[in-house]
Parts: sequence; structure tokens; C-alpha cells
Amino acid sequence: MRTVSVIGVILSFLAVIVAIFWFWQEPTLEPVLVVITVGISAVAALIAAMEDSVELIDRFANRVSSKRVFLSYPMAAQEQATKIGDAFKKAGIRVWIASEQVEVGENISEAIKKAINQADAFLILLTDRESSWANHELEIAKQKNKKIVPIALENAQIPSALQDIRYISFDEGDEKALTQIVASVV
Repeated sequence: MRTVSVIGVILSFLAVIVAIFWFWQEPTLEPVLVVITVGISAVAALIAAMEDSVELIDRFANRVSSKRVFLSYPMAAQEQATKIGDAFKKAGIRVWIASEQVEVGENISEAIKKAINQADAFLILLTDRESSWANHELEIAKQKNKKIVPIALENAQIPSALQDIRYISFDEGDEKALTQIVASVV
């Protein structure tokens, strides 16, 4: 039994005891005692219900905030990557973007491997140019069996390694696609 529920039960029990004691001492107070007893019981039930609501909110918040995504992109798509990253941050989802996460002097390959390993999903921005880093990151994500979400920008070339995976088309200012991208990992 939860702590708040136990407190509610104890309060209800005490209200009944107090009502019995008062009624025994002064039988004319019966209507007042009934109201007091019901009131205290209602407060106890409200406390128990509030605990359940708080627990549901916490469970949802933990589910959302514990999600992590790795966002792979060629340098030419830095602006779009930032917009997509901001959308994830607004949704309470942690996003790993190399330009924001890799420290000066840090081993880039090791940082990428660690981040992909910790990610729940791997998002890759596809453009009209190939990126050796993005291809390298994609291979790591495939080896780690990560959920892969391809995001095709304007005139994107879909690599053969992603031909069998449904992708999301994303153009500048496309709020619907932005919502779809975030929803793909929740």
C-alpha cells in the first residue's frame, strides 16, 4: 500500500473513532459528526487520488525524458539538424548532435560510438550529397540494432542501405513533418 493511501485510511479510521466517541458523549451531535466523518473520509480519498495522478504524471515524464536520440547529418544540413534538435528538446527528449556534444580535444569517433550506443533511436538527415561521417554513423547504428529514422531533405539521395526503411520528408518550415519526426521516437 502506498504511503499517502495508508495516511488516508488512518485519517478515515480516526474520523470514525472520533465520531463514535462524540456520539457516545453527546447523542445530539449526530448530524454534525456524520458530516465531519464524511468530510474527513472525502479528504482521505482525495489525497489517495492525487497520489495516483502524480504517479501517472511522473511515469509519463520519465518515459518521455528518458528517451535519447542520435541525430546524424552532413555539415551542409547543420541548420535543419538544429531545428530538428530543438523540436526534440521542446518535447523533453534528449538529442545528441555532434556540433553541440563533442568537446574540443575529444576523440570524435569514440564520442559518436558512445552516443549511438546510448541512444534509443538513430535519426539520419539525407541530402543531395553523401557524407562519409553519416555513412559511418549509420553502420554503427545498424550494428547496434538501433531504430533508424531516415529524414529526407529536399533533393535527398536515399542510400541503398536505407531503401527498405520508410523515411520522413522534411522541407523548411514543415511543422507537420517536424511533429512526425518527434513522434517517430516517442
